[in-house]
Amino acid sequence: MKKNESPIVLIVDDIKQNLQILGDRLRQEGYRVAAASNGKDALEIVSKTTPDLILLDIMMPEMDGFEVCQRLKKNAYTKDIPVFFLTAKTDIESITRGFEVGAVDYLTKPFNKAELSMRLNTHLKLRSSYKRLEDLNEQLEKEISARTQMATMLEESEKRLQAEYEKRKMEARLKASLKEKEILLQEVHHRVKNNLQVISSLLGMQAKNISDPKLYSIFEESQNRVKSMAFIHERLYQSEGLDKVDFFSYAQQLANHLFHTYGANKEQIKLSIDIQNIHLDVDTAIPCGMIINEALSNSLKYAFPDQKSGEILVTLQSTDTDFFLKIRDDGTGFSLPKDCEFKNSLGLKLIHLFTKQLSGKIEFDQKKGTTLLIQFPRELS
Repeated sequence: MKKNESPIVLIVDDIKQNLQILGDRLRQEGYRVAAASNGKDALEIVSKTTPDLILLDIMMPEMDGFEVCQRLKKNAYTKDIPVFFLTAKTDIESITRGFEVGAVDYLTKPFNKAELSMRLNTHLKLRSSYKRLEDLNEQLEKEISARTQMATMLEESEKRLQAEYEKRKMEARLKASLKEKEILLQEVHHRVKNNLQVISSLLGMQAKNISDPKLYSIFEESQNRVKSMAFIHERLYQSEGLDKVDFFSYAQQLANHLFHTYGANKEQIKLSIDIQNIHLDVDTAIPCGMIINEALSNSLKYAFPDQKSGEILVTLQSTDTDFFLKIRDDGTGFSLPKDCEFKNSLGLKLIHLFTKQLSGKIEFDQKKGTTLLIQFPRELS
């Protein structure tokens, strides 16, 4: 029943006169009336239009009122419709059975019209109240469901926020830990560089007291080797990543130092360094630096005698799998007797040693000067 609509009462009686009298009476009181003269027709009407209350006679042909009521109560869609028995059967057994099969009331004929009206009105009010309770209950269940869903969403959101908070805390701790390690590593590189500088200075101080040229040269070469390693650690603690060396800057610094050490004139001996955007880790940079130190020292000492002019080229190139380190000069090469010192020297032995450390292979070319080519796998860096 919609709001502001009068209730529908279905009257079921096999006597047409009863249908007429009851129908007129109920219409006068403002009810809408449907009528059926047997149980089958009553069930058909209920399947199409749901009445608010059923006035049901018991004694009817084919299907009595008890069976009609039982069928109504077994149907999920009609079980809540109030059934009001209105019958001539006055025995206790029939009254009892009427309530057993699901009736809400039982009134015997002949009935008092006022009593019928009050009972009818009472049950319709109960029906209306029951339906309102059902609607409120349904609304309440929806509200509870919505709030439960909201609570679940809030709980999930809280969990996500907590997880994000924990993630941020962990990231902050990791960043702090990483920063501490970077500072520590920076300090380590700085101290190693300082210690190597001290060793280099001690070698230089000792060399000043040596008059033997060969012995002085040994100290000078040792000092340069220490310097080449110190430059690596200096570059590392000055870099952002602390684990990679910009090899172009390093090679340039090392070459400038060697030119200064051996008093080479840069206008007379031209230096070209071709290393583009290559960064090496310390385990690769130190052997490469030592190889450049030995080869470049040899070129400056032996390749350009009698102030001969020339050119020295240092390159480091890479492919997908390998690095190629080349040091070339256009000087006298190994053909001159004085160069035999380098052929059997510690310098050449160190070049072979550091090439082996890089898992590389070495080639010498003595055409038009001296070319040293080192090939080693890229995966080391």
